[in-house]
Amino acid sequence: MNVRSCFPLLVAGLAFLSAGLPAGAQTGRGYDFAGDGKRAGTVQAEAWVAESAVVRATLSSPADLVLPVRSAAAKQAARANLEVADRLAAKKTVKVGNLEVGGADLARTARAVAAWLASGRPGGAFPFRLYRSQGEDGQGNVQFTGYFTPRLEVAAAPDARFRFPLYRFPAGFPKPLPSRQEIDEGKALASRSLEIAWADDLLEVYFLQVQGSGRLHFQDGREKWIAFAGSNGIPYQSLGRMLVERGSIPADRISLRAIRAWMHAHPEDLALLNRNPSYVFFKEAKSAPVGAAGIPVIPGASVAADQRYIPPGACLLAEVPLLDPTGALLGHEWRLLFAHDTGGAIKGPGHLDLYFGLGPAAGERAGDLHHYGRIWLVLAGKPPARK
Repeated sequence: MNVRSCFPLLVAGLAFLSAGLPAGAQTGRGYDFAGDGKRAGTVQAEAWVAESAVVRATLSSPADLVLPVRSAAAKQAARANLEVADRLAAKKTVKVGNLEVGGADLARTARAVAAWLASGRPGGAFPFRLYRSQGEDGQGNVQFTGYFTPRLEVAAAPDARFRFPLYRFPAGFPKPLPSRQEIDEGKALASRSLEIAWADDLLEVYFLQVQGSGRLHFQDGREKWIAFAGSNGIPYQSLGRMLVERGSIPADRISLRAIRAWMHAHPEDLALLNRNPSYVFFKEAKSAPVGAAGIPVIPGASVAADQRYIPPGACLLAEVPLLDPTGALLGHEWRLLFAHDTGGAIKGPGHLDLYFGLGPAAGERAGDLHHYGRIWLVLAGKPPARK
């Protein structure tokens, strides 16, 4: 995130479901399963290459494709994105993978996309330059995962039901900071008055840490936003990958609901949480989630991306995986997406994390998404320089 004092969502999205690509953007690390949405294609060596006019012609054929690119979410995100455009305009150039784009051109694109969405004219060509991503595997396949803002039942003080603390950052604690097991089982932070609230489910606390922010509902009716305040600095290990690799959940069925169901059926496996030694701390906040771009994230239109390849405020044309209520792939739908966030597990040009909103329903939909689509960087104005 750009400003981690606002809902930074450091580990944005269901990172425990995703490939967890390390820095350096190694490719081909996502899951392979029937119905994953991957397509075979020509290997593309560069992060972004100019697309042919064929794609633009295809986009102007509503009879062939459903094009919800002028959705209410896209319009709202594009309007919010204008604030980012003003900051982009102040930059001489912005490195976008193998491209070097003028800050003024990125700002011009943000304004032009917002105007195009607001125009409401049906059909017609998509009047922008398009640059196709090489994806995760060099063939254009981009992994989409989802993130959301949890809503958690809590109490202000511990009791027999509410036993699991949500901790503030332990400023002044000797380094290195303790691991998850040392905190949860060894009580390394107990008696330091760091507790914001107490939850009744250790697994839900873990999920909240993965998302990086949330809304708390206290037993007296009060509601409170909490935001990411830091971590213990220990590398993250994927719970979902552990369950897949040991055969507990098939790769094509891994999701938040599947992990929750497995853990509730096998409470002894809660010990697996300790194999992820990374631990996230929180602080009270005054507003809803704000991403790295410094503006509120919009459900269905804001994504977390790797800033080395997709800068904050960038606009993307995307073939987003479309899932049925069970999480199976139905096909793809066109959307305009906006890079409003980043995430510790979102690495390389082949992974986007789509924001789904607040609460359990958003969490179910976010947790089902670990499929593949394609994306294009949208630019207005002159062609960018290539590095």
